[in-house]
Amino acid sequence: MIAFDSTTASMGRAMSHAFVRAARGATLVLLLFTQAVAAQSVEPETLIQEMTSLRQQGKYDQAVVVGKKVLEIAEREYNSDNPNVATVLNNLAGLYESQGQYAAAEPLYKRSLVSVIS
Repeated sequence: MIAFDSTTASMGRAMSHAFVRAARGATLVLLLFTQAVAAQSVEPETLIQEMTSLRQQGKYDQAVVVGKKVLEIAEREYNSDNPNVATVLNNLAGLYESQGQYAAAEPLYKRSLVSVIS
């Protein structure tokens, strides 16, 4: 029998909340990019769907690679202070956070906040 203490339960809830935030963010990014590039290319939409699918399968390393491609496209299509770029940064940070790579996640979270505040 596995014993769970309050710390274990709290960590489980925190991880669950982080996953829900990441999924919501990915959905938002998909909607934003679909609207923004509908007349241009299907590539960003396809990449976002791939990233979301990989994350749901627990393939975070592969999702990060795709997320970086989405960020490159977002930075090319929009100004760095655009909310779309901030959302992509936040989602990529969430992928790193899901893997426990907090040092990689922190600067992306900070950049996304600066983009939103600017």
